[in-house]
Amino acid sequence: MKVLIAGSNHHSNSDEFQKICFQIGQELSRLSHHLILGSDNPKTADFHVFQGYNSTKLISNKAFVIRPADKKETPFHEFRKDLNIVYLRKGRNWASGRTHQVLASDVVLTISGGRGTENIISTAMALGKPVLPVPSGKGISETVWNELDKSSKGVFKVLNNVSILEEKWIETNAKIIAEFVQPLYKKNPFRISRFDLSELFLLLACILGILIWLFLFSTMVDVGISKIFQLSSASVLMGVILRNGIKRLNEDGFYLSLRIVLVELVVGVLTAIGLLFFYISGGLVIEGGFEFLQKTDLNSIYRIGISVSIIGLGSGYLIEKYSGKLGDLLRNQIEE
Repeated sequence: MKVLIAGSNHHSNSDEFQKICFQIGQELSRLSHHLILGSDNPKTADFHVFQGYNSTKLISNKAFVIRPADKKETPFHEFRKDLNIVYLRKGRNWASGRTHQVLASDVVLTISGGRGTENIISTAMALGKPVLPVPSGKGISETVWNELDKSSKGVFKVLNNVSILEEKWIETNAKIIAEFVQPLYKKNPFRISRFDLSELFLLLACILGILIWLFLFSTMVDVGISKIFQLSSASVLMGVILRNGIKRLNEDGFYLSLRIVLVELVVGVLTAIGLLFFYISGGLVIEGGFEFLQKTDLNSIYRIGISVSIIGLGSGYLIEKYSGKLGDLLRNQIEE
C-alpha cells in the first residue's frame, strides 16, 4: 500500500510528536507499506516518519517524494544509496502538488498538523480516498477525528480497536495504525460509488475470451502451428484480463484507457508468438523432427491444448510483473 504522510508539529510536546511519527514509520516499514512524502523539514510528520521507516533498513522499503516543480533541493536525496526513492515533480505549487500526492496514494495518514493538513484531509475525502487522522498527535488530526460522523467513525472503531488511539499514546499504537492501513483501504468509509466503464469492458472481454477459448479447444483436430498460436493467444489474453480484473478489485484508482488496452493486446500477441517458438523448439528437441505437428490422437491433442492454455494463462497474468527481469535476462544473454 502507498501511504501518504501529512502533518506538522502542533503538539505541546515536540518530543512526543517525533516519537509518534518515528514509531509509525517503523511499523509501516515492517508491514512493507510504501511512503508518499513531500518535505524533509524537521517540523513535518514526513521527516520523522521517514526517519523511523528508514531505520529498519528493510529491502522492501520504498518512498515516493512528490512535490511541486520548484527549484528547491530534492528532499531525502542523501538517502538514495540506502533506500529506493522515486522522485516526481507534480503541480505548480503546493496546493496542486498535494492533490497529486493524494491521487497517487492508497491511504492518507495525518499526524497533528494545521491548515495545510486540513486541506489534504478535505481533498482526500472529496476524492474518496481513505483517511486516518491520528488523534494522538493533537492538532487538526485530532479535531477531524472528533468531527467524523458516526457512520465513518464506526468503521474505524470496529477494525482493530482503533478507538484506543484516543487515549494516551503507547508504542503498540503504531502497530495498530500500520495494521489498520489494509482494512481501511478495503472498507474505505469515504469511497465514492460510481459506475466505471472499465468494469463493463473487463466483463465483456472475459466472456468473449472464454467463448473464443472454448470454441478453439473444442474444434481442435490437430496441434499444428496455426491452432497452437490461436489457442495460446486466447489463453494469454485471458491471463491479461485476469490480471487487470484483480487490479481493478484491489486498486481503487485503477483506470483502463484505450492506450493501455492496445498495449496489452500487442504484448499479449507477442507473448503468444514467444510461446509458439518454445512449443516448436521443444517439439523438435523431443521428437527430432516436425512429426509432432501431425498428431491426430484426441487425447494427445487435448493434453497439449490444455498445457499450452495453462502456460498462456500464466504468462499473460505474470508478464507485467516479470517483464523487467525478462528484459535483463535477455540483455545479459546478448551481451555474453
